[in-house]
Amino acid sequence: MPRKCSRGSQPETVFVAEPFVTFCTNRYGWRCHKTHGNLYSSGWPDYYFTHAEYDPRWVETKLLRLSTDGSLSHNCQFTRAQKVRFPEFMAHGVGIWIIAHNNLVGNIKALEEQYRVLFRPPNCYRYLYHTH
Repeated sequence: MPRKCSRGSQPETVFVAEPFVTFCTNRYGWRCHKTHGNLYSSGWPDYYFTHAEYDPRWVETKLLRLSTDGSLSHNCQFTRAQKVRFPEFMAHGVGIWIIAHNNLVGNIKALEEQYRVLFRPPNCYRYLYHTH
């Protein structure tokens, strides 16, 4: 039976963030620190990932939607604040890795594929400016 979002849960959190964070924590030993966005601290990535053996990563999770032809659309939605702050981070050498999928729940192959994204150059620019 497909998992549904509980009241107040965002699909992005249920289908992308929660499974990815759990996977990285349990399988690979990452510490995944959730950032808190509010009126005074908007525009930050969703998570700050740390690991004893690797450099830290700023991670933003995005839910990909299906296009009219049934393929995954790579046009992610960013908040107004992210559209301002993310380019500022990137201009100052701060990498942001985008983890984007339509449903990572129980999908080990897709989780492994998204995990490998953390070991490539930061990919925020591609999603922010639609350069796939």
